[in-house]
Amino acid sequence: MYLEPHRLGQQLRYADRKGFRLAVMVGQTELQAGQVRVKDLQTGEETVVGRAQWAHDLRRRL
Repeated sequence: MYLEPHRLGQQLRYADRKGFRLAVMVGQTELQAGQVRVKDLQTGEETVVGRAQWAHDLRRRL
């Protein structure tokens, strides 16, 4: 969790430098749609999954 008010790109670079593999992002659009956005920091691939499935999706990827 990145608590500082920095731009998303800066937060993702920080996570990548720390060796995190995945980032889970939830903005206003995702909240309204009942979804989360998952980004693989190694490949750059981004997917959108339902909030009910995101934990299962993360376990599958790791």
